[in-house]
Amino acid sequence: MIFLSDGYLWHLCWMIPFLFLVLYIGISKRKKIAIALFHSVKLAENYTNLSKTKRYLRFSALILAVLFAVIAAARLAWGREILPDSGAGRDMLILFDVSKSMLSDDVKPTRIEQAKWLVQQLVKNNPGDRFGLIAFAGNAFLQCPLTIDKASFLQLTDALDTDTIPLGGTNLQLALETAVKAFEGAEGNHKAVILLTDGDELTGKAEAVTKQLAAAKIPLLIAGIGDPANPSVIQITNEKGEKKILTDKQGNAVKSPLNEVALAALAKETSGIYVRSTATDPGLKELQYAIRGLGRKQGSSQLATTRPIERPVLPLCLALCFLIFFMLLNDVKREKKKTLRRNISGTLLLALLFLPVCTLSGAEPNAEAPATATTTEEKNTGKTKKVYTFAEEYFNAGVQAQQEKDYVKAKENYEKAIVQGKNEKIRAFAYQNLGVMPHLDARAKMSAANEALKNQNPDAAEKELTTALQSLDQAENLYRESLRNSVIAKVDGAFNNQQLLLRDRKNAEELKKQIEELKKRQQQAQKQTQQAKNQQQKQNQQQSQQNQQNQQNQRQTQQAQQAVEQYRQQAEKLKQDQMKKSAEKAAEELQKARQEQQKNNGKKAEEHLQKALQALGADQQKKDRSKEQQQQNQQQKQDPKNDGKDQQKQSQQPQQQPQSANAKQEQAKDEKRDIDKNQAEAILNLMEKDEKDLRDLLKKMQKRNTPMQNPEKDW
Repeated sequence: MIFLSDGYLWHLCWMIPFLFLVLYIGISKRKKIAIALFHSVKLAENYTNLSKTKRYLRFSALILAVLFAVIAAARLAWGREILPDSGAGRDMLILFDVSKSMLSDDVKPTRIEQAKWLVQQLVKNNPGDRFGLIAFAGNAFLQCPLTIDKASFLQLTDALDTDTIPLGGTNLQLALETAVKAFEGAEGNHKAVILLTDGDELTGKAEAVTKQLAAAKIPLLIAGIGDPANPSVIQITNEKGEKKILTDKQGNAVKSPLNEVALAALAKETSGIYVRSTATDPGLKELQYAIRGLGRKQGSSQLATTRPIERPVLPLCLALCFLIFFMLLNDVKREKKKTLRRNISGTLLLALLFLPVCTLSGAEPNAEAPATATTTEEKNTGKTKKVYTFAEEYFNAGVQAQQEKDYVKAKENYEKAIVQGKNEKIRAFAYQNLGVMPHLDARAKMSAANEALKNQNPDAAEKELTTALQSLDQAENLYRESLRNSVIAKVDGAFNNQQLLLRDRKNAEELKKQIEELKKRQQQAQKQTQQAKNQQQKQNQQQSQQNQQNQQNQRQTQQAQQAVEQYRQQAEKLKQDQMKKSAEKAAEELQKARQEQQKNNGKKAEEHLQKALQALGADQQKKDRSKEQQQQNQQQKQDPKNDGKDQQKQSQQPQQQPQSANAKQEQAKDEKRDIDKNQAEAILNLMEKDEKDLRDLLKKMQKRNTPMQNPEKDW
């Protein structure tokens, strides 16, 4: 006999004493009233018809009613039920055709909308499986790797359209090759590829890839979207939002029939299935049956799991019986005949109440009871073993995987423990261990940044510090969730780790700030030296104002010397030997230039200023900028349709990026404060809209950068 929610039993510690306290207060008040009226408690009993026996009997009935009600709330269970094993999760990659032929409306509203609905139903009917998404047309792209995050997967699926892959056509070979690469890192043994297409104008040689799938025992489950008896025209939307019918070079309307013969042949090569998906018969049952059969062998014995049988009906009925008995019984003395008649009626009533107890005690257990695993060896030996819930098993598996440095598996187990666990202690420790992984990664990045500084590479150090701060933000969010659950569970949680994280963040931010200050000093030194050089050139061209300009040049050179000295001091502070040497060399050249200016020798002074700029690295930056400009010019020459609008978009894009970064920082600060549900929902809607706008912008950039081709048919 066990209690599945034993936390409710602790309420008996205050409920029972509270009832006894109420009884004591009632007895004390009655004694005071009796003494006030009759000057004696015994004398008062002769003038009252109250029965102490019935009074204590009613109180006992109330105590028992409360006791059995709490036992029912604690989910009393005994015995175990054997359940069949549901098997391991499956890995399924969905190949989604986004060519223009999917815009046909022979399946209402369109073929592509029918395919999206089919994907949503498959994800809904298989909650324990992992799904991945590959969009393909003339090219193929992995939109979403294998994941258990159903919300993100469905969001990416809903965003698919014919502009997702700019290159037209239906290259099935590239899609299947992308699927094979995506399966390389999958850990599951039960895999399948689900192809959603109309099969129109298939290109590429898919036979070699289908042989690989067949050798790996990965079936190809194909759903042909369309109606072969009624092929429809393809309607596309132009830039003005107007719909028009797609035509070929001769001006004839293009119709896209369903190519069932080719699709059925591909499914047969991989021991898969082919189903036709229309509005009336979507083929969902056939696909679901094939998915459920993955990895099942005839005659194979399945492992058995057991779970306790919950029996809350018996204590609940007993609590109800005692409560009714408490309400029916009074503490007034009765005559013997009336008492006998009342006892008989009470006995019959209790018999009627106990009748459903006998029939309901064998009811089915609660489907939400936490299940535990029991092996065959434990059943034969009869030995008892400490029972763990699913949340505890996932947590222990995550700890073992984390010790073995398998962080992907550890993260999956911790997330399952958090989702299925109702114990705040387990959730607190799971969040804490999840935060340790990005925290350790951030420390590794900080060590790499220090090593890059030793190797005289401040740019690489700044990049490492940026990624380290991002990992620290992720770890801090997980630590904060751990602290929330630890307060409820009354455990330490991630308090010490949180203090270490704050110290690491402070060190990383200070080091990054020093590196930024170093770069700023370098730019100021370059700017001052460039101004001194320009001033010197101007002085050489204007000989009539030589004396006055010479004094200005000397002051400008002196300012450049001060800027170079500040740059040298910052490089020495960060132990950047190369930058320090370049600053010292530039200072020497500036001193020589100043001496030549005092001698009124402008040409030699200009030569020394040029050498100072070279020492500061200004020429190298000009070369880098010129190379980038040449690459942009070549890209514009390759794209004949590129006009001033694209250049305007490119010039506007860098201005939008800092704003999005500031928005993310403000959003991260806002996450530290508690907000209400309405505010959280509004923020999530804005984030979803920004994410959609970003995906649309990426699609436009990808379409613009794709080399223009003129295929015979691009649908």
